Amino acid sequence: MPNPNPITVSNTIAAFKEMYTGDMVRRIAYERHAFLDLVPKDTSFGGKYLPIVVISGGVGSRSATFSNALGNQFPTTVKEFLLTRVKDYSVMGLDREALLASAVDGGAFFKVKTEELEAQIYRLSRSMAIALFRDSTGNYGQISSGATVASTSIPLQNAQDIIHFEVNDIIQLSVAANGNPFRSAGATAQVTGVNVDGGILTFASNLSAQIASAAASDFIFIQGDNPGTLTGTNTGIRIMGLAGWIPSTRPTPGDAFFGVDRSANTTAFAGTYFNGAAYTLKEALLKGQSQCARVGGSPDYIFLSFQNWADLADSLDTRHMYEDSSIKGESGFAYKGLTLNTAQGELRVLADNSCPENIAYALQMNTWKFYSLGDAPELITEDISGGLMRDPAGDSFQVRMTYYGNLGSNAPGWNAAIQTQ
Repeated sequence: MPNPNPITVSNTIAAFKEMYTGDMVRRIAYERHAFLDLVPKDTSFGGKYLPIVVISGGVGSRSATFSNALGNQFPTTVKEFLLTRVKDYSVMGLDREALLASAVDGGAFFKVKTEELEAQIYRLSRSMAIALFRDSTGNYGQISSGATVASTSIPLQNAQDIIHFEVNDIIQLSVAANGNPFRSAGATAQVTGVNVDGGILTFASNLSAQIASAAASDFIFIQGDNPGTLTGTNTGIRIMGLAGWIPSTRPTPGDAFFGVDRSANTTAFAGTYFNGAAYTLKEALLKGQSQCARVGGSPDYIFLSFQNWADLADSLDTRHMYEDSSIKGESGFAYKGLTLNTAQGELRVLADNSCPENIAYALQMNTWKFYSLGDAPELITEDISGGLMRDPAGDSFQVRMTYYGNLGSNAPGWNAAIQTQ
């Protein structure tokens, strides 16, 4: 007599697709990543590229004398950023035998795998969140200038960057921030330990034994995040984040940022940059916001690292503290922050653990969007019921996740990057 309740993989894993809908994936992905959560989203990024129009000046003419107003007309200065999509992937394996066994052991294995899947979602969203604050070259940090690379313990130049790495990450090194070229023809090393408190990466053997030409001050890349051939202002294969849109090094002639030479009007096309290293943290933020407002911007949020946020909180009295339940992104998480009083009203200051140390971003949020082709991130579910793909190399299945998209702004000049130290 046929078994009325056969043990099958599709019966066992069908709940994956039911549990992890797009809304659930976004909630897990965005929660506690303040900028990623709050930045507006557009999931209809089709075509080869997306034109983002920026008007920088020359809008008609003006004069108290009509003949001059009439005669001094010039074409409006309009530029188009031709935004392209980038990709990111995450893959988790599931053993078929273990999946079948989970059907008769009360679902214990399935419970473990759902927790792993949520960790996988978080890992990919963490990659997105980090990239949103950096340029597209993909470097995650830098070896300390005083490090000894003939060692298994490698300190980072900025200890905070340690949170960008995980055990088993495969890394590459380059003397250049843009990854061109990689050390030792792209040789790799595997991270075996992450000391968050000390800002130290650990390797199974001396780093210089794995990457022969490794050196202090080298930049660190996750394998596959950079082709190792980037030059000049070429956009890389990672998200073009805030550090790319509002660079500290101002564009020069020949700049080619999504097809635009931003040197013609660096503020309009490359944002406002303010070096506040000579000021207190509070003064730097206010002066940077003021410089941005002077050219027409009206930032409503400032994003800081957690350490910088704590330093600012220590310098303010309790009247500047607030918790506003209306500050919610797509995840529904309520963000607590600080307020700074400016000539344009209260400016909300939020902490984001993906924001680099000693750089703040004062952003007018309605000038930004994360454009994607479909949800970002999303489970790839086309291949088999429940979102699993057969692994051709073994008796197992895979859960794959991805996104295709990029960050864009239609008014970079109304936003500011503020150096705080």
